Amino acid sequence: MKPALADSYNQCEKLVKLQSTSFYLASRTLPTHKRKAIYVIYAFCRLCDDIVDNTDKPIEKKRGVDEVRFSLQPENKSTNQNSIMLAVHDVINTYEIPLLYFEDLLLGMETDIDFVKFETFEELKLYCYRVASTVGLMCLNIFGYDNERCKELAIDLGVAMQLTNIIRDVKEDFGMNRIYLPKEDFEYSGYTYNELGNGIINANFNNLIKIQISRAEKYFAKSKPLKNLLHKDSQQCLELIAEVYMKLLNQMNKNPNLILKQRTELNFINKVHLLIKYYLPNLKKRLYVSR
Repeated sequence: MKPALADSYNQCEKLVKLQSTSFYLASRTLPTHKRKAIYVIYAFCRLCDDIVDNTDKPIEKKRGVDEVRFSLQPENKSTNQNSIMLAVHDVINTYEIPLLYFEDLLLGMETDIDFVKFETFEELKLYCYRVASTVGLMCLNIFGYDNERCKELAIDLGVAMQLTNIIRDVKEDFGMNRIYLPKEDFEYSGYTYNELGNGIINANFNNLIKIQISRAEKYFAKSKPLKNLLHKDSQQCLELIAEVYMKLLNQMNKNPNLILKQRTELNFINKVHLLIKYYLPNLKKRLYVSR
């Protein structure tokens, strides 16, 4: 591997370590070549998020997205200025990931730039596909699979995870003038945008949140067969990531009143459970192999 490409991969890994402890630890269950590729996907997604979130000027955000879109094209590989893009191109080529997934992700980013409230769940579902399911499809090529049904299941899991993120970040997103929950759900529950802005927690708010949690649970259930259809060396990584999100969802379901008060994080009991279930067995394997 050429030094510039190796440095690009290293930049991606450093970014994951810095930004997401849980994702980094989950990826440690993968073999080295897949783990490095997953870091690249994460770094690319982080690049897109930062473009949208790190400036208040829509014209700069649009310019940033257009630059990424330009840099993704194979013929522009040699002109890339961003340090991670060499690794992105290498992963795309190595794992034969369709460019369409990346282009759809950028469409999702553009939704956040010119944000308009969603009227229906179908509109929200399309957004979830673009910003989350596309990432699942990218990872699917890295994880390895033989059954085409995996694509549908990866899309479902992406929707479930993004719905969980949206529920978790309702308060923070409102502060950025983004309300992802569909208008039809506000009307059905009787909760209003003004009440959300004022942080009012009542029975209608709980009903609104329960609708979202029920949807997320449904998509998690639909995606459940995915793990066992992946290549074996990738199954544990996916299982761990999905379980983290399901535990977050379960915590919010038990106490929806906290959603507008603080960002939900895994509680101590859930962290210990994941440690015992995933990390200790892997540690024992490594110790055994190193003897």
